[in-house]
Order: sequence, then C-alpha cells, then structure tokens
Amino acid sequence: TLASGCVGNHGLATSRLIGISDRLLVEGISTRGKIMTDHSKVSIIGTGHVGSALGFACVIRELADEIVLVNRTRAKAQGEAADLNHAAAFVSRAIHVREGEIEDTRDSDVVVVTHSIPLEGKFEDRMQLAANNVDLFREWMPPLAAVNPKAVFVIVSNPVDVLSYIAWRLTGLPSNQVIGSGTIVDSVRFRASLSNAIDIHPDDIRAYILGEHGKTQFPLLSMSMTGGETLDGDDRAKAIFEETREEGIRVYELKGYTNYAIAMSTTLIIESVVRDSRRTLPVSTYVADNDGVDDVYLSQPVVVGSTGVRAVLHPTLNDEETEQWQASGKRVSEVLRSLGF
Repeated sequence: TLASGCVGNHGLATSRLIGISDRLLVEGISTRGKIMTDHSKVSIIGTGHVGSALGFACVIRELADEIVLVNRTRAKAQGEAADLNHAAAFVSRAIHVREGEIEDTRDSDVVVVTHSIPLEGKFEDRMQLAANNVDLFREWMPPLAAVNPKAVFVIVSNPVDVLSYIAWRLTGLPSNQVIGSGTIVDSVRFRASLSNAIDIHPDDIRAYILGEHGKTQFPLLSMSMTGGETLDGDDRAKAIFEETREEGIRVYELKGYTNYAIAMSTTLIIESVVRDSRRTLPVSTYVADNDGVDDVYLSQPVVVGSTGVRAVLHPTLNDEETEQWQASGKRVSEVLRSLGF
C-alpha cells in the first residue's frame, strides 16, 4: 500500500493488507478453507494483465477445480493456461486450467469479465473506457449468459458500475447474479492506510468506500469505527481518503496498468460465491430507490453467497454522505443515458 511507504514499515503494512484480504469487512468467523464437495468451475473472460493475475490468484487460493480462460486471441489464453497449470502443481488441490471459447464456459459457477478495449491517450478517468467497452459487451454478454444461466457474473472491466448495469441488461439475468468488483479494492486501501495512521490493526477497523468506483466515490465516515468509536471527527480519515481515491490512477501512471490488487479483491467475491461464505462486501450492485438513487449500479454493502447477492444492506447516511451517494448515482446514470441505456 502507499501507507507502507509513508511509515517506512513495509513488512507491517504488507502483513496488515494480507489480513484485510482474508477478513475484509466480515463480522464473525471466516469460512476460508471450507472444504467443498461439489465440482467448482470459474471462467475468466480476458487474459490481459488483470485476467492473468486473477487466474494466478485463483490458483494459489485454490478457489476452483476447473478454471477456463477465454480471450479474443486464443494463443494468449493457451499460454496463460499452460503456465497456470504448471503453477497449480505447487498447490495441494487438483486444479485444471484450460483455454477455450464461450461454449467451454458452460455451467460455470462464476464468470469473471475482465476484457477491455485498450485506451489510447492519457488515462484520467475510467469513464473514458465506456463507449468502446459497450460494443465489446454487446458482443460477448448475451452468448455467455446463454450457456451460463445460473452463474454469478462478476464484472471487473471499467467503468465497472456502468458496465455492470449494461451486463445485467444485456444478459437478462436477475440482478443478484450480476456483481461489479466495485470499491472493494478502494476500501482495502482506505483501511490499510487508516490502520497505519491511527496505529490500530485493520481487522479492528470497519470502514467502507461507497458509490462509484471513480471520481465520485466517498467514505462512509459516519459509520466507520474501531472499538465502538467512530472516525467521523478524525480529520486524518478525510485526508487519507483523498490520498487513496487516486491510487489506482497513480499506479496506472507508474506501470501502465493495475492488476494485482484488483485481482486479489475479486477473489473475495469468487470465494464468497463458490464457498457460500456470505461475506459482507462493498461491491457494485443494482440500486433500487435507495436514498434518492434508482435504477443504477453503485457500490453498496451486500451479502454475497452462492447465488450472488443474498441481501442488500442499508447503512444510514448523514446529509453529506447522502449528497455524495446521489452525486455518484447521477454521474453513472448520465453516462448510461449517453450510451443508450
């Protein structure tokens, strides 16, 4: 995390971030490690930087018996599958990774969509990717849904809130089966940085980033707390949020893409589905008439299990947070309308 560089304690910050990834925003006992008796299948659409990192994360976390990689250039998927099969030889679970076409994804438990049209020019806003990626989704989502009517679709491609809504519309699936990766990664960054600033273990900090995965996202400070004390009055929390909000863009500017953190955060959704963990996660899901926002996808806390979204939670927002929530809804809605949705 950025916080590790700020405090000069890389080892502590890294161990804390790993702790977050295991128990992110979960009340009670983690179900990680639960033995699954049924054959589980995860399909990953797109084997670019994010898709390949996600495939590796699924292997080392032993999340499925079968992983199918689909890519527009099949040779790339073949190479990734071969490499991941070699990596799978080092884990305790028997995992088979193969490349394929849309038909090969049939009857997946989870279909993760990571593919995207490359951006030309300077990257300033995820919304820049919307127009080109809509055409990609029009081509791919209907046939994927046709062979996976019971799968949970996890959308990672950006702009994730816009594309999650479009994926829901194009697939015709119930909204609980279409989830966007949303602000999980933002919430992880925020909690890790808060942990370093206030010197409290991140597992003891409850903090969400909600709304758009982008410029209008906001921290739910009125309900962020540790040990029963809220962080709403701590000016450091607001400053930390401002720093962490632009982290994804900063990483992109430095290395040309982001992949590891988003891959790990996506495994939390996959794990919750294939193991029916019923975790509470801030992910992009359908919003129906909630605090002045309707018919859009935004990140809100939901319970995720084997059928996708099992329950939507409704934290009480203060006036400022309500305005921020509505601003996120308005921005995503405007982009959707511009795209004909």
